[in-house]
Order: sequence, then structure tokens, then C-alpha cells
Amino acid sequence: MKLHHLTNLFYSKYSEIKKREIQYIYEKIQSDIEAFYAIIHPNEDHNKIQLIVDLTKKSNSVDIKMNSFQREVDPRAYQSEGHLDSIGLCVFLAFIKKFNIDCNLLVLNDIVSTIDSNHRNRICELLFEKFPEKQIIITTHDQIWYEQLIAMQKMFNIRNKFKNYLIRRWNVKTGLDLIPYKIRTETIQSKLDNLDKQGAGNEIRQYLEFILSEACHNLAVKITFRKNGKYTLNDYFENFGNRILQIKLYSNNSWRDQILRIYTELDVHRSMINSLSHYSDISNSFSIEEITAVFTKSKELEKFMGCMNCNSMLEYDQSSKLIRCVNQKCKVKTIYQ
Repeated sequence: MKLHHLTNLFYSKYSEIKKREIQYIYEKIQSDIEAFYAIIHPNEDHNKIQLIVDLTKKSNSVDIKMNSFQREVDPRAYQSEGHLDSIGLCVFLAFIKKFNIDCNLLVLNDIVSTIDSNHRNRICELLFEKFPEKQIIITTHDQIWYEQLIAMQKMFNIRNKFKNYLIRRWNVKTGLDLIPYKIRTETIQSKLDNLDKQGAGNEIRQYLEFILSEACHNLAVKITFRKNGKYTLNDYFENFGNRILQIKLYSNNSWRDQILRIYTELDVHRSMINSLSHYSDISNSFSIEEITAVFTKSKELEKFMGCMNCNSMLEYDQSSKLIRCVNQKCKVKTIYQ
């Protein structure tokens, strides 16, 4: 009986000390969690993210608390799935910073599946800004984020430090079969050169949809809400044109006029663009020259929607009413006013 009592006493003390030490670690990394989260979600009324060991339970379970609009809440009840995944990523990275000082490797697999486009860019910024000394291995099924990663490599002037590949296939015996990644425009041009109308047409439609979706986000374009979250090229196309017409710059409307010109020229080919993913339509109705013309206009639109120095997408500033580059690394920012 005495031995049983002594064993329980040892266990209780061990458990108490262990929980106290775990709580101490959580408190030490809290500032990093909050700093990382603020990079991904700037100017949002969410802060003071706490990991709190539950002292009432035998297990080492943890409660999560954060201040949200001046209330302390459990984010699992109030935040979106994307915000929760952001918190999880920030906690993971804070542990990496605290405990993996001597380990130079950081591996991330499909971390953005629930996180929207603009916040994904900020995840790139977080990784490149806060972990420049790490060898980072990132795998993803998400084509858009892959291209954002490559664009951010260029913005941070670190593209020579990365190797970008596609996993063509793999098996247990031989491992990965990797091929160098080509940016979408290079892939499209290669297919056009090989007279692959179906392949090029499908890629061009996706390319244009990507440009317009990013532009709509950055220019605060109003789009009718879809419950399933799936928007079509026409959703972006129509509302983007209306938004450009609304923009009035103070002293220089030449940028807007150029965008309207390109938009009008693409609008002439709207029915063709809507058919670019359909084999029979492309094969029978459109020449390689017509498909190439749409590709040329799409590239021109992307060029004018980007900063002339760093190529990052321009954004509309609500307070100043300016169209400007918001890349903090850009030394000569493009600004239209």
C-alpha cells in the first residue's frame, strides 16, 4: 500500500512538472506564433494566440485561445478552416525555429489546400523572410500555389537557390521520377509550336482564368457569391471589365485605357475562349493562329497587371485610390495615380 502511494506521488509530481515545462515552452514560442500569423493575416483583429495545457486532465491535452474582435475565444469554434490551418502552420514553424536550430531542413507537404490565394502569397513571404537559412522542400498538388512560389522566388531574388520540379511518377523501388518544371507560358508556347491545339487551348483558358482571378482579388472586384466557392472564367471576365470601367485615376488613365483595350480585344474572342477546353470545338473551328492570338493578348494582360520592375500583381489601394505594387522587396514600385 505504501509503495502504491509512493508510486502515485512520483507520477503526480512527474505529470505536474511535465505540464509546467510544456506550458513554459508554449509561452516561449507564443510571440513567434503571433508574429508569423500576423504576416499571413495582416490587419486582422486576431491576436494573442495562446496554447494552454489543461491541468485538469491526465493527458497533455491543449486548449487554444486567441483574441478575436476583442473577445477571447477558441478559434476552432469561430475561425474558418483556412485560418485554423494558418494557426497550425504558424505553431509548427515556431517549433522549428525554437528546436531545430541545428537542423537545416524544413519539409512542407500540401499546406495550403484550404487557404485562399492572397494568403498563400504571404505564406511564401513568411517562409522566405523568416527561414532564409533553411533548405526548404515543398511539395504540392496545387498548380496556382506552385506558380505563386516561383513568382515569389523571383520577387525575393532567390530563384537561383531553388530547383523547381514536377513529379512525373514514382514507385517504391526506384523512387521519384522528376522533370524540370516549366512555367505555364513556356508550356503553352511549346504546345503551340507543336501545333497541339487541344493542349495549348486548354492551358490558355486556365492561364487566362488564373490572371483574371488574381486581378479580381487585387482590384477588389465584386463577384456574386457562389456557395460552392467555384467561379467560372465568365464570372471573372464580366466583373473585371466592369471594375476597370469604374476606376478613375487622378492624373494618368493610360494604364486603365491599355487594360480596357486588351479586355475589349479578348472579349471579341469570348465565345472562342469559352470553347478552348473542348476538343471538337478547337479541332474543327479554330486555327492555330487564332489560338496564338488569344495567348498573346493574355500575356499582354498579365504584363500590364504586373509591376514593371518585379512583375508582382498590382493592387488597388482603397485609402489612396492608387493602383500600385505592394511588394516590400521591390525597389522601384510601379504606381498609377
